[in-house]
Amino acid sequence: MSTGALRKVVGAAVLVCLLVVAVLLGPPYVTNLNYSSALRDIVADPAAASWPDSRFQTEAASAAARFGLPVAPSAVRVLRSGGGLRLEVRYQIPVELTVYTVRLHLRATSGS
Repeated sequence: MSTGALRKVVGAAVLVCLLVVAVLLGPPYVTNLNYSSALRDIVADPAAASWPDSRFQTEAASAAARFGLPVAPSAVRVLRSGGGLRLEVRYQIPVELTVYTVRLHLRATSGS
C-alpha cells in the first residue's frame, strides 16, 4: 500500500472515530438545551416573581427529573438582580464510551 493510500485510510478512520464520539456526546447537549428551555418557562411564569428561592429550586429539580437529569434542589442557584430573575444549574452526566467514561459538566440557565 502506498503512503498516499495509507494516509487516506488513516484519515477516514480518524473521521469515523470523531463522528462516533460526536453521536455519543450529542444527546446530553440536546437534553441540556431542552432543560434550559424548561427553566426559562419556569421563570416566565407570571406568579414566579413572588416565589421564594426554595420553590424555584424544587421546580427546577422537578423539571430536571422529567428529562432524567441528576439535579438536586441544592444544585439550583437563584439569582435576583434589579427586578430580574435567573436560574442557574450545574450538573454532571457520565457518558460511557467503549474504552472510557466521559463526565460532562453541564450548565443550564434560564437566560442571560
